[in-house]
Amino acid sequence: MSKFKVIAIAAAVVAVAAGSAAFAAIPDSNGVIHACYDKQSGQVRIYDSQTNLPKGCGPKETALSWNQQGAQGIPGPQGPKGDKGDPGEPGPPGPKGDKGDPGDPGPQGPQGEPGPSLGYVTSTGASYTDISYSGPFVYTNVASLDLPPGNWIVSAKVRISHASGGPITAGCVLDFGGSQIVDVSSMSLNDQVGIEGGTIPLTIPLSMNISGVVNLECGGLDSLASYAVISAVKVGALATP
Repeated sequence: MSKFKVIAIAAAVVAVAAGSAAFAAIPDSNGVIHACYDKQSGQVRIYDSQTNLPKGCGPKETALSWNQQGAQGIPGPQGPKGDKGDPGEPGPPGPKGDKGDPGDPGPQGPQGEPGPSLGYVTSTGASYTDISYSGPFVYTNVASLDLPPGNWIVSAKVRISHASGGPITAGCVLDFGGSQIVDVSSMSLNDQVGIEGGTIPLTIPLSMNISGVVNLECGGLDSLASYAVISAVKVGALATP
């Protein structure tokens, strides 16, 4: 290899190294690029302002500089409103509030109607009473219940039996005071078609100023009465609808 080729290669290596060193500090730490403008040739060359390499601007050159990043532009127009986001996770519950003071008691309500306070009952059991007619509308006493003064709901029931053939009508009454009939009920019996007996129910409201007796009386052609029951429950008042 000739002497001149060795020198040229060495010079190229030095130039590359120098160029690498120069570009390493361009732009400077503030992002500014420095250059020199030759007013005669119109050439522009860049140099490192901190090391003045490759060299600073001469008397025939004009110094130039510019930022690597341009100036901030004006704000663009506001974009359209975005879609509503998903709801967030619920937060933890807040602290429990203090218990309030108890309120004042309200006024006392009116006194209610007195409930049942007394009951009476009587029963004849399985014993039979002959209630065959002794005359028109003449009934036979089956059971009686003594009651003190007051308002009463009186109920009764009795079984009537008939076993002598054709159809008959048997009936019962609840009366108070011996002659005042206060409830009447009847039923039809006919042994020929298998209707030998049945139960007659009765219920009356009764208001008594004095003590008295409630009687259960029944009558029927060739008939018997059994299992008679009279019950009475005392109430505060009797209302007429």
